[in-house]
Amino acid sequence: MQLAGRESWRIGIGGEQAVHSLLFIRDVWGLEPSGADVPPSLVGGLPEIEPDLSTDERAEMSAAWLEWWRRFIHVEGATERGEFARVADRDVGRARQRAAVFAVFDPPEFATLAESPALQKAARQVCNQALQWRVEHRAVAPDRRSAWLAQKAVAESVIEEYQVGPSRVSAGVIVLEVSGQWSNIPEPGVLLCSSGFFVDDEVFLPALKRTFETGLRISSKM
Repeated sequence: MQLAGRESWRIGIGGEQAVHSLLFIRDVWGLEPSGADVPPSLVGGLPEIEPDLSTDERAEMSAAWLEWWRRFIHVEGATERGEFARVADRDVGRARQRAAVFAVFDPPEFATLAESPALQKAARQVCNQALQWRVEHRAVAPDRRSAWLAQKAVAESVIEEYQVGPSRVSAGVIVLEVSGQWSNIPEPGVLLCSSGFFVDDEVFLPALKRTFETGLRISSKM
C-alpha cells in the first residue's frame, strides 16, 4: 500500500483465512458454482469426506455458495480498497469494517447462511478445518520489494493517462492459493488472482492497470 502525504494512490493486498475458508467449504463438499469470478480449486491437501448429496442438493448448495462468495468478495474488496478507511473517524471506520465482515462471514455458527440451511450445516461441520487450512498451507512469500516499484509505476501511469489525482487511483487485490494462473475483476477496483498470477509481473501488472482503471468509476462518485 502507498500512503504518502495527504493524497496518494493505494493498493491493498489480501487473501487470508476467511476467503480461503469459503473456498475450502466449496471444495471439500464438491460444490460446483459457475461464473467467471469463481476461482479454480485450492492447491494443497483437503480432508477426505464423502459428501452424500443428491444432484438437487448439490445444485442448491452451489447456488447458495456463489451468492455467499459474491457478498464476501464485495466486502473484502471494499476493505482492501480502503473504503472503510476513508471515514474521518478511524474508530468508526474500523467498527463499520468489522460489522460488514461479520455480516458475511461469522463462524462458527454462520448465521449469515440462515437462508440456506444445507450450506450452513455444511459450513458448520467443517468450520475448524476450513479456518486451519490457510495456516497449514501458507506458502513462503517471495521477496516483492522490487515489485512494489513496478506497481508504483503502474499507478503513476494511470494518474498521468487519465489526469486524475492520486487518491482516485486504488485497487484491492485478493491473492488466492488456487491452481494455475487465474485472474478476474469481479467488480470495479477489485482483482482476484491466483498466487501464481500475482508473482508473475508480466501478467499481473497489466491486470493491475485494468483494475486501477475500473476503480476510477467508483472514486469519481465519492
